[in-house]
Amino acid sequence: MVTFEALNAEHGDCLLIHFTDAEGARRLWLVDGGPSPVFRDRLSKRIDQLRGGAPLRLDLAMVSHIDDDHINGLLALLRQQVRLVKDERKAGTVDIREFWFNGFEQIVGTPAVAAGAGPAGRGQDYAVELGLAGEFQTGVTASVGQGNDLLADLKALRIPVNAHFDRLVVAPRRLPGVGGAAVTVLGPLQNRLDALRRKWAAAARKPKKARKAELADLFRTDLDTSVPNLSSIVALVEVGGKRILLTGDARGDDIVAGWKAAFPDRQEPCPVDLLKMPHHGSDRGITEAFLKLFPATHYVISANGRDGNPEPAVLEQIVVTQEGRAFTIHLTNDLPHVRQKIEELQRRPGSRFLYRVRDTTEPEALSLQITL
Repeated sequence: MVTFEALNAEHGDCLLIHFTDAEGARRLWLVDGGPSPVFRDRLSKRIDQLRGGAPLRLDLAMVSHIDDDHINGLLALLRQQVRLVKDERKAGTVDIREFWFNGFEQIVGTPAVAAGAGPAGRGQDYAVELGLAGEFQTGVTASVGQGNDLLADLKALRIPVNAHFDRLVVAPRRLPGVGGAAVTVLGPLQNRLDALRRKWAAAARKPKKARKAELADLFRTDLDTSVPNLSSIVALVEVGGKRILLTGDARGDDIVAGWKAAFPDRQEPCPVDLLKMPHHGSDRGITEAFLKLFPATHYVISANGRDGNPEPAVLEQIVVTQEGRAFTIHLTNDLPHVRQKIEELQRRPGSRFLYRVRDTTEPEALSLQITL
């Protein structure tokens, strides 16, 4: 049995995957941690519910990309573990066996590599050197420092990072056994990372005034060309005859390209049991080819209405491209603009889809759970 759990992560992602492997062992994965205060209010409580007083084994933990609404909760979890295990010499609340994460420094290189000057440093040091110090007070650029802190905590706890890869999680890569499941990494592609490095290096070489504007633009969350989103780890997980597609904030065309690189001889669609919709249902990266390539039984959107997510246009794109099929759209929060659009779409001739939302009337309903 496979159970997919999407915690109420506000405008971010925080996912748990429970399953039994081929040998009958129970496995658990944690993917992303949501923004503040998701760890304090929900993730830490869910961990306590599951662990029964002993450290909870996490066969794989993953941060899809450096963005506060994905990394914050896992950074808080690791800081808690450092305090308990290293400082107080106590047992931690979790036992993480493997961690996947592509840090910003690992993706684009240190300032000395990218800009041609200055020593390597932490996220705030990048900002000072490249003229982005003010930008670090708010926005996704702050996640550069979060990523470096996360990697430092992983090192302190001696948790293996990207053990199946050469430093970075890069697609295409087919792994028959990771944390009890078969995984095909569909993103990010090496050519995408190379392009991001070139773009960053070119921007960093500009005069200070022009550099600040261009580098900040690379991190704008409203663009599907932002460095963090395009470097999202995308993984097709196969276990117990079920397929789950984890997408982070990746762009649909990039995911399609990753599939074609991993399976160049396959022409037919790849049906999945569950598709975690990219970028919280934003319409800035969804393509028709993506939705047609991965027809799903369950579409999961983690969002709370911030930035208009999920966009009504995305809901319509799902319904139109999957016309005639039975499927369910799941949402972590009940939103009036979504419900209005869903009711409109359910009136379409031949509509067969269902809509399900986390029970927001129950205070202890920390998550939306789907049994596959």
